[in-house]
Amino acid sequence: MGNESSKAAVERTNEILADFTADERAMLDQIFNEWLSEEMNDQRQGAKGKDIVSGGSVKSHLPCILPSSLLRGLILLFHLSTLHSSSPPLSIPSSKLEKLLLTPISEYTISRVGFYSSIRKLTKQSIVDQAEATYIVSQLECARNLGDFVADVVKLGVELWFDRGGHKESGKKVADDKRNETKNHHGNKKGCGSSEVTGDRNEALVEYLLVQSLLKQGEVEDENAQSNFLKECSYDGYFSLDKYTEWYSNNLPFQKLTIIAMARLFLMPPIEKLLLPDSQASVSSSSLQLVRLQQSMLIRPRISSPFPYPAFSNLLTPSDYFCVCQHLPPDCVTTPHQLLFSSIIDGKSWTSFLSSILYVGSTLLILKSSKYIFGGFAYSDWELAPKFYGSNEAFLFSIRPKLRIYKSSRYNDHYQYLNSGTETLRNGLGMGGQLEYPALWIEEGLIRGESRAGPVSTTYGSVCLSGEEFFEIEEIEVWLVKPTTRDPDSLPHGPKHSVLDRHPAELELLEMATSRKMYSKDVREPDVLPADGDNE
Repeated sequence: MGNESSKAAVERTNEILADFTADERAMLDQIFNEWLSEEMNDQRQGAKGKDIVSGGSVKSHLPCILPSSLLRGLILLFHLSTLHSSSPPLSIPSSKLEKLLLTPISEYTISRVGFYSSIRKLTKQSIVDQAEATYIVSQLECARNLGDFVADVVKLGVELWFDRGGHKESGKKVADDKRNETKNHHGNKKGCGSSEVTGDRNEALVEYLLVQSLLKQGEVEDENAQSNFLKECSYDGYFSLDKYTEWYSNNLPFQKLTIIAMARLFLMPPIEKLLLPDSQASVSSSSLQLVRLQQSMLIRPRISSPFPYPAFSNLLTPSDYFCVCQHLPPDCVTTPHQLLFSSIIDGKSWTSFLSSILYVGSTLLILKSSKYIFGGFAYSDWELAPKFYGSNEAFLFSIRPKLRIYKSSRYNDHYQYLNSGTETLRNGLGMGGQLEYPALWIEEGLIRGESRAGPVSTTYGSVCLSGEEFFEIEEIEVWLVKPTTRDPDSLPHGPKHSVLDRHPAELELLEMATSRKMYSKDVREPDVLPADGDNE
């Protein structure tokens, strides 16, 4: 009988492990063997049997960054999967859960099969299976509310995703000095996590994840519905398994964050082992594995910024950055992300701004005006042109007061616009809408901008990003997220003609449409980048 039971356990283990890669199986084995080793050292193994550990041994090995409620929830899931190894429970009665939650963790028992089964359900199985497993971890049945559970997952997941080393403190050495010089104008700036608006908080991402299922592309948000739902999220024991499963199934960002947290805890080696391989022979293997992890968004891209780590940005927190990165195209998360321009370091120079963004590749623009932080992602290279252009992979976003992503509606192709130094066309940078009614506009000079929507932008379905249609630009950052793929020899070099001179066909159409001759084309050949002050 014992042999049959042992054989069944081996078969069950092999069935579960078939869903994991060889490296993941090795990590699971290593983790459980460490728990088992402590159990044997405590001389408790004889009482529990082979491949059985106590909850106390598991607790002592889980990382300290794991919030206490998630720690208990995970050990509870391991315990329940051990008790029901042939068919892990979908849910348990509230009375039984309450009794288990009053039981000391040290009295829980966890088998190897129960542990492997739990991790498979959390990371490898269907969305419904993941929802059932995370529901047990959350203890929403009676002990907790959805808001607190999401806050714990965000805190853990973002910290694990962001903490990957490799932060390259390169660039301008004057960063700190420049920031100190602007202190009187901008407050006590110490990079991300210290300013009043970008404080070290996750609230914006938590709120975004909670109301995710209520957000509809191209529609004005229902503030009353969101307010009522957020109240429900604050009630302990309010969410049944069915209600939670519906919420979880329609929440892809939260699913990703949960998988990131579980994979980083149980399926991946410590990230420093990949960043610092044991031998030269393993360097290429580690580099390839890092790229794969970036493609899967299990770790953040490498960051190159003059701000001291972990600040990296004066306008984004790690949780903001995580949310934006989740919406970048796959080829924009495997390359280093480099801060190209910061107005508090480089000043509000339109010339420097243009030099930073022209023909460099895919970029993130982030602006601050009063209590609002917002911006856009441009997939196509920025280039001076007399009309809109770009790709539908571009999007706009709001960071404060609410975190929102506005993807292309595909209603039109007005994704990007950039012009400078001309008299007949509007000069500045635009994304979405129309030239005279833009979803986002940065006026030439970096002093003022516009965000106009009535009630939403036709291009991105975005609302007014800045609170008011016309705003003053306080700060701006430009990030390169993917270098250009264009041949450097094909890019403009040296003194350049007006943008109109480089598009004669458009110039003819403009002259016909306005019944005006563009005399300036015959008398000027200015540089593309005007001197600062020429456009004031």
